[in-house]
Amino acid sequence: MSTESRQHPTSSQASLPSLGAYAAQLQAAGVDPLTAGRHWELLSMNNHAVRLARPARLNDGIVQLTEVEQQDLAKSYHESMSDLDVIKFIPSSGAATRMFQFLKQFVQDYNIAADKDLFFETAKTQEPLQTFLQGLERLPFYTQWRVTARSAKPINTDDARNVHEFVTYLLDSKQAGLPDMPKGLVPFHTVNRKPRTAFQEHLTEAELYSTGKTGTRAHFTVQEEHQAAFEQALQAVTKASDDTRWDVSFSIQSPSTNTIAMTMDGNLLIDEQGKAVTRPGGHGALLPNLNQLDADLILIKNVDNVTTSQFLQELVYHKKVLAGLALKVKASIDALLKELDEVGTLSRKRTKEIPALLKELHLSVPADYDRMPALKQSEELRLLLDRPLRVCGMVQNVGEPGGGPFHVYDQYGRTSLQIVESAQVDRQDAFQSEIFRSGTHFNPVDLACCTKDYKGKSYDLMQYRDDAAVIITEKHVAGQDARVLELPGLWNGAMAHWNTIFVEVPLATFNPVKTVNDLLKPAHQS
Repeated sequence: MSTESRQHPTSSQASLPSLGAYAAQLQAAGVDPLTAGRHWELLSMNNHAVRLARPARLNDGIVQLTEVEQQDLAKSYHESMSDLDVIKFIPSSGAATRMFQFLKQFVQDYNIAADKDLFFETAKTQEPLQTFLQGLERLPFYTQWRVTARSAKPINTDDARNVHEFVTYLLDSKQAGLPDMPKGLVPFHTVNRKPRTAFQEHLTEAELYSTGKTGTRAHFTVQEEHQAAFEQALQAVTKASDDTRWDVSFSIQSPSTNTIAMTMDGNLLIDEQGKAVTRPGGHGALLPNLNQLDADLILIKNVDNVTTSQFLQELVYHKKVLAGLALKVKASIDALLKELDEVGTLSRKRTKEIPALLKELHLSVPADYDRMPALKQSEELRLLLDRPLRVCGMVQNVGEPGGGPFHVYDQYGRTSLQIVESAQVDRQDAFQSEIFRSGTHFNPVDLACCTKDYKGKSYDLMQYRDDAAVIITEKHVAGQDARVLELPGLWNGAMAHWNTIFVEVPLATFNPVKTVNDLLKPAHQS
């Protein structure tokens, strides 16, 4: 639920000193009290909404590459990959709980129903249970259940008890316990009658597009309690592929990125033990993890967006297109900045390249740029160009929940390309809501990022975040309704001051698994 639907305490009503008594406890939990104070101020403010100018569309913020351009970029990246230090970055701390939510509800209602057969006859006509029943034999955990249950017969989908037994097997923590697992370790596919997890599929992809001069690199952010399970899964993969030089690492989301919460009457949210409640700060809390990576190119993708081998070639091709474009633009920026540093001014050839480069990045120089002294012009160009670069794939919007590409106003009335989530928009503003609704493209989280300057020094990514671009929502926490804060999203406010290029990519490259029924779609069937 959006926080903009009602009035909330202002910072004068919700006083900062109320945190003082909990400073020691916050410090012990790894949360800096000064940072918590800043979060308190943000929670106390009524409006964090972005100001949308217009959707980014084809030829107005989104590049549509020709087939020849795509081929050239993919080929260029493929040929240079072995000379680069490339790493794939996959946020993987999310649990699989939501994948099975409708099945948990089914089991709960089934157990309550007095006449279970009558309840089942009604329930199985409803989506999504109907879809699940029609396709359950094609799920990657079906064969495993048959072995566990020692059943030679298939599930009778007209038998309430038979279906209940199977669903219970999936959900029960003493059996398969799938909702309790990290999504990355849930079986997504079946290959040669063996289950394959999302984690395995990401490593398969990594071999094809993030194998550089130091081997195949991938980095997964995981929950601390699941890291051992991921490491065990990695050992199984590496043993089966002796020819690959693996460089796979893990990190956890730091407790220091946790955030506090506010009750609806403007007080600090306290739990039953009398402690200030702290919560994970959303995927934006992974910015420090990303900031620690040392690579020429970082390729980012969500853990649940994978596919099977028959669709892999197209996916890899378009990832190489994005990577090739990122490196091409980065080379142009580096050459310009290097000349500025070494010579002090730009050659005529380099000066002619500036308008096209700025247009590609949707940047503009000040109105009086042409009247500035050469030294001042150089400073302006450096301010615009000397920063991290991201090239983001965008797919056509087919109604998936989430963010999309927009032109967004800053506090000075200038626009920049940003990825915006629905929670960042003031939905009470009809004009802003209509702009968001009219977006033509969706963010699949498909990024190629360059995070070093031309000298090879890594940027401090924390310096390019919009700290105020937090997301405030209302949730039921610790038995109370509360205002909760998420840090600026990893590809939203956390990259607000990066240089950005949006590129249209085919919908076939976007195959997320949000519910178990998504595993029945063609992209997840061998």
